[in-house]
Amino acid sequence: MIRQISVLMIALIIILALCIISQWYIKTSTKEICETLQPIEIAIANEDWESAKNSFEAGKTVWEKTLRIWKVLIDHEDMRDIEISFVDMGVAIKQKDQAQAQKEYDNLVFYVNHVIENEKLDLKNLF
Repeated sequence: MIRQISVLMIALIIILALCIISQWYIKTSTKEICETLQPIEIAIANEDWESAKNSFEAGKTVWEKTLRIWKVLIDHEDMRDIEISFVDMGVAIKQKDQAQAQKEYDNLVFYVNHVIENEKLDLKNLF
């Protein structure tokens, strides 16, 4: 009986540790993505489309690196929303549409930051 309780306690500790590590990774990777995307907003405001394209490509590279691990950790609908925002923002930058590019940038940043809220270890997220 004591051995079974010990095994269950160890399993619980491992699960909690994995939850904490995944929360930490989601926060740090979200921050990294947003920091990489930040120059896009300035480039869009200045209508510097070459700089916007370069910053967009850098952000897309960071996203693709992060995506591999996020596939295990987060809801796939959130990833789909982020992917769609990346595609839409890329199109707006290619078309040099300032209003649309700014809108898509704002959507993308919202969706990336929204992942933290959805994946936060909270009672409302559990039930």
